[in-house]
Amino acid sequence: MTWKRSSLHRWIATAAFGACLSFASVGLAADLDLDGVDDSVDNCAGVANGAQYDSDGDGAGDACDADYNNDGAVDSLDVELFQGSFNSEAGDESYDSVFDHNSDGQIDGSDFALLQSLASGN
Repeated sequence: MTWKRSSLHRWIATAAFGACLSFASVGLAADLDLDGVDDSVDNCAGVANGAQYDSDGDGAGDACDADYNNDGAVDSLDVELFQGSFNSEAGDESYDSVFDHNSDGQIDGSDFALLQSLASGN
């Protein structure tokens, strides 16, 4: 079979376009933290948080939100707020899920480590 140049170009363009459509229809979405949530809607795209908890409703997931007073900075004011709930667990009067970054029902050293990391800009 002999292909005319215009027919061959049309076939290549059609095949390439079809391959692009097939690739796009597979639904390959970016999920860099591998939590099962597409990065375009993930409220904390850098940290795995499949449940997408956002206790203070500010749009930033608990797993990466240590700006407790929502003033745009993680600083000593946030550390002071955190201290009031440190070493508490769900059911305690001092427990506040905003400070429970890993949503394990306890506000402990692992939650403080995230606060430190965010306060230092890491």
